Amino acid sequence: MVRGVAYEEDGDEQESVDSSRLTVMTRSENAADVEVLLFGAQDDGSYPTSGAEVNLSVEAIVTADYQYNTSYQWQILRPDNWKDGISNWTNLSANEEGIESVEVDKNSLRLTGLDSSLDGARLRCRVTVPTSDATPNDYYSDAVTLEISLDSTETSLSLSGSAAGSGSLDDPYTGNAGYSITTTTSTSGEVE
Repeated sequence: MVRGVAYEEDGDEQESVDSSRLTVMTRSENAADVEVLLFGAQDDGSYPTSGAEVNLSVEAIVTADYQYNTSYQWQILRPDNWKDGISNWTNLSANEEGIESVEVDKNSLRLTGLDSSLDGARLRCRVTVPTSDATPNDYYSDAVTLEISLDSTETSLSLSGSAAGSGSLDDPYTGNAGYSITTTTSTSGEVE
């Protein structure tokens, strides 16, 4: 946190407001130059989806001969993990709440069956590249914001006629229309 202090001419102290949390890491002296590129999101960093599927990947461009131990860890920041301006990124796990399936293949991520609680969640990839003396250095991809829209369709059917006849949805009447019945059915589904 950064806070500035100033003094008025009469000696009264005036403090500035707190800034957002700031994390600073000193790069190891023999660290590689690394650029982490993210693929799959829109230019503004969003990822609009019905929740059916999310596909992202990163490419770490490492300008060193010791890139063979590069590792990848996908992380999530849930909308409810913002407290007092501090974000709590967590490593994405195979049994992540609100996601039916999490598939990771090194630098690629595929999520399926996302529910609406993840609308506004953010995803990023932490890329760890060791230095020539095996000191790990972490680099992060840009974050992607999920925009989940679970569209549903409602269909209504109304039948009318005279008071005779019988039947149900399980055992429908197959004679002449001679009765009046109103049935409303609502079906939800994903629209892609």
